[in-house]
Amino acid sequence: MITTKIGRDFTYRLEDLITNFNCYIEYFNNNVPFKNDQFEAHAETIRLRGKHDRAIKAIENREYVQSLYKTLIAWRIGSRGSKLLGFPDFHEAILSCRDSIDEIEQWTLDSFEDGDSGSIFSLSWNLIDGLKIVNNEAKLVPCTKALHHILPQLFVPIDRKYTQAFFMLYNPQFQYEQRKRFNFMFRTFIKINRYVKPSKYVGKNWHTSPTKVIDNAIIGFCNAKGYSGEKFK
Repeated sequence: MITTKIGRDFTYRLEDLITNFNCYIEYFNNNVPFKNDQFEAHAETIRLRGKHDRAIKAIENREYVQSLYKTLIAWRIGSRGSKLLGFPDFHEAILSCRDSIDEIEQWTLDSFEDGDSGSIFSLSWNLIDGLKIVNNEAKLVPCTKALHHILPQLFVPIDRKYTQAFFMLYNPQFQYEQRKRFNFMFRTFIKINRYVKPSKYVGKNWHTSPTKVIDNAIIGFCNAKGYSGEKFK
């Protein structure tokens, strides 16, 4: 049941999200904050990704990468703080990470138990840090959004409006402590996945993968609670 209680303790927020996960998914379904073009681009990219049994085959396919590029633009990457590379350089940047992508593809959020995610966290962060698809140092948002479409069973897309608000991060923390904050987020996503089994929600509309379901619930949570766009000074 959704309440109007404003929790300033992250433990409260996490417990609330897990306990009432279905309610926040329903709230998201009834109050989708995104435009049709954003969904259509996303859904097409996920569809094209599904045609390839391995990520490295997908990123070598020009049609898929063009769709990914279109999706990132629709998701407003390159229109604000991030400066998205032109398409040829964008594609080359992704291809330059093919070995890291191939190495990490065996992992999903279902792969982990408590305390055993250290090695995959390092691989995940190194991939984010090495994926030079934008001309700026802060890569957490653009790179997790890109990797979400390349490895949708592992990467939850992260943004400032909802993810930053849910995790109660001050702007400097989110901007300048990205490795540290990603570590905590990554472990939290694993915990959410373990308790709520988001794969059971996958299917219609925006629920295109377990990681997107988690993102959708966080969005629903933030909007239901009035946390959307919340900024800590």
